[in-house]
Amino acid sequence: MKIKRFPLWHCLRNSFWQLFFRLLLYVSAFTISCAFASGDDLLQGTDASWWATFNGTGKNYLYAGEGVIALIAFIKTRNPGVLVGIVVVAVFINIVLYFAGQTS
Repeated sequence: MKIKRFPLWHCLRNSFWQLFFRLLLYVSAFTISCAFASGDDLLQGTDASWWATFNGTGKNYLYAGEGVIALIAFIKTRNPGVLVGIVVVAVFINIVLYFAGQTS
């Protein structure tokens, strides 16, 4: 007794049907996104609060995360140069914020 193969598998192996289904997926995703688009800026007015958070506790969490990663890298490599990364990241963040005009 011969078992028939699933015909959908043959359709998915064919490059024409792959292109067709991919195009169908893209068109349907575009149509759905256009249906739900309202044109309003959802992030309007959040710029000031984002900069305030980043200049406050955001930097502390970033520095703490960098410290933990540097300690893990130091334990793994035994290279004290990786601990300099904490200072480099702190200076780099402050320079970027200075050029962005968002220093505290």
